[in-house]
Amino acid sequence: MQRIETLRPTEPIELLMRLQTFFPGFGDDELMREVGEGERGFHGIMLEFSGQFRADRATEAQLDGLVELIEQAVTIDDEIENAIATCFLEHLHQIDRSNTLYRRLSAKARRRTRA
Repeated sequence: MQRIETLRPTEPIELLMRLQTFFPGFGDDELMREVGEGERGFHGIMLEFSGQFRADRATEAQLDGLVELIEQAVTIDDEIENAIATCFLEHLHQIDRSNTLYRRLSAKARRRTRA
């Protein structure tokens, strides 16, 4: 698989665009506007993503891209790590009942799935 993006997002718009790379149907014009105008940050994006993500409907490439993003995010304890951990990983047991994504995560990322 060719890597489309390898840099860790540092701005909310970068996170949104990265998620849209793997999940083209994610995020509408309103979300783009809100992120662009600073009304939504990392946490708002990940809350929205968590509400739409379904591991059982994701392709292998989508899961691979998401895992790469998550693994990059958990390398540093900062705002993006906190957003991914609290708004997505802590709810993974609800949105990934078959552990499709969970099985792909490193031990470090798995630890963030515990609330």
